[in-house]
Amino acid sequence: MDPLRRFTIPIKGLSLGTHPFEFEITKSFFSHFEDSPIDNGKFKVVIDLDKRIDMMVLDFHIVGSFNTACDRCLEKFDLPINRDHNLIVKITSEMQDDDEVIYITDAQTELNLAKYIYEFIILSIPIVKVTDDENIHTCNEEVWNFLEKNEEEKDSRSNPIWDQLKGFIEN
Repeated sequence: MDPLRRFTIPIKGLSLGTHPFEFEITKSFFSHFEDSPIDNGKFKVVIDLDKRIDMMVLDFHIVGSFNTACDRCLEKFDLPINRDHNLIVKITSEMQDDDEVIYITDAQTELNLAKYIYEFIILSIPIVKVTDDENIHTCNEEVWNFLEKNEEEKDSRSNPIWDQLKGFIEN
């Protein structure tokens, strides 16, 4: 049995209008995706599916956190995620290829959202994984002091190559 089957929603037989779906994402979900940057996370995904005659608009609201290392001090902490994403699914008789829109045939009875949930969570990860919110995480003071000390030493040292270039600016 497919372990991601529980992320499949029925689309045949749904009436026109908005339909809510809710999924809990845990550590086991990420193990089904190769080279996932998230090992341990917990998320709640709420999806509002707006079914129309020839298309569906899915609004994803993702709230949760995952365990990662701080990019400043390498201390482990839970990084919160709170993002919204949209997905447009067009129902057509012939398949098309588009990066912005998902096309499905009118004969398809269900839609598995696991891949899209995973992609939206991964896209929500900030480039720099730090937080300045003191309630969530503070950097390791020992590492932070070491970095500040090295920065001060680096500023006080002179580099002969840059010193020669500084002479060009002054002239």
